[in-house]
Amino acid sequence: MSVIFLTTIGGRDLLLDGKEIKPARIKGQQILTDFDNLAIKLTTPILEVAIDFILRHSSTIDRIVLIATDQPETELPRYRDNDTIAFAEIIRRLLIKRKGIKDFRIVYIRQNPSNVDDMFDFFKEILSRNKAFKIDALERCYSLTTGGVPGANTALLMQSIEHYREKSFPLYVSEKTGHIVPLRIGNQMLRSFRDETISKSLARYDYSAIVTLLPGQGDSGERFCYDLADYAKHRLYFDTDRALSIIEETLGRASGQDRQLCESLLKDLDPLRNGERLALVRELFYNLRVKLIREEYVDFLGRVFRFQEDVLRYIVEKEYKVTTNLGKKEHRYVEFVTEIDRNDSLKNYLVGTRYQGKPLNHEEPTIPCLTSMIRFLTDINDDGRGNRMVDDESQIEKYRKILEIFEKVRNLSQLRNKSIIAHGYSGVSKEIMKKEYGGGDIIADLREVAMLIGIDDDDSPFDLVNRRIKEMLHLES
Repeated sequence: MSVIFLTTIGGRDLLLDGKEIKPARIKGQQILTDFDNLAIKLTTPILEVAIDFILRHSSTIDRIVLIATDQPETELPRYRDNDTIAFAEIIRRLLIKRKGIKDFRIVYIRQNPSNVDDMFDFFKEILSRNKAFKIDALERCYSLTTGGVPGANTALLMQSIEHYREKSFPLYVSEKTGHIVPLRIGNQMLRSFRDETISKSLARYDYSAIVTLLPGQGDSGERFCYDLADYAKHRLYFDTDRALSIIEETLGRASGQDRQLCESLLKDLDPLRNGERLALVRELFYNLRVKLIREEYVDFLGRVFRFQEDVLRYIVEKEYKVTTNLGKKEHRYVEFVTEIDRNDSLKNYLVGTRYQGKPLNHEEPTIPCLTSMIRFLTDINDDGRGNRMVDDESQIEKYRKILEIFEKVRNLSQLRNKSIIAHGYSGVSKEIMKKEYGGGDIIADLREVAMLIGIDDDDSPFDLVNRRIKEMLHLES
């Protein structure tokens, strides 16, 4: 009977003088070059704890499969530099000498290891097809869910259980004790690991990860949590059709406060599906906030400028009582241009405005044009017949503050233009954005803009979903 041990390799799995080795790809290659001299300083604490446990309980390990990352050169350096391709070979050499295990296989993840959806597909594929995971007369398959990359660990855990069934034996190294917790000693241990993963995923609004950990059938409370997460996942994709379908089906199975929640989430989709500008701006604000929390900075940056544009559109549509959408028949901004032509004072103002040294294009609702139209309200405020367009002085002050914040947002324009979402391949990080922004907290400023136009950030639909999932699964807040 054979025993196989599967483990992903992360930054904590190989230490030099007791410290993590960064960046893993570059430093790891250097260590390989001087392995004989450095081997004595290298340790693999997490792996050795797991191996010693397996040897105590199974007496032998017939094969170890090390799963390392080796992302393509097209990946951003700050991600690719953390790849563990060199670590895997170093660990193989160390364990051959220290543990006497001869059969090692190394498998490489050549895509983003943090993307749970991709990792589930990856492990489902390699566990079925890669010969490294096939061994004669298999008795047990141990898998380690500590160290490595959380997204890859989650996928390996779930797919190894699915693939090896009763022969699967997941292990977890407790951060408190440093000892192995064999997750198969009871469903409660597996549930604890799962719930910890769900809690971390909720904090990141990572609903794709959550739906892989909950049952999608039956009428249990966990099924209800699955449905809520699935609804939120598609809503973050701006897929309101699928979100609507999910919450309608869930409503039919819900009762009491859960039915009320479903009705609220269902009703909340109506203004989005009707294309109401303020609802769309609100949804975009929630979405960009999630992107920042997830540290998906390129996507966040793109949404910042889309948020700016739609806030400006909302104000112009509200105060000028005109649409900024394309005409359905003419494929031009007919109503928008007509409104400008109707107000001589406004048109003269726009004609006299220059942007980047050139006459302002006032025939399309671009950000410069929309900005100028709002500045016309704050500075001149004339409907062309000698009447004020906005009587409320406090509202004008709000618009001034919004324009002031968006003037700071302009500082990020070059960063956006050089990034992958525009014309270049330059990286985007929190530190770079903070430097380019020129002072202040960008998300705090955008939250202020949202509040100034009437968007309440206290209870987003995603926070309502998170709160109910935590309550139903008895997760710590």
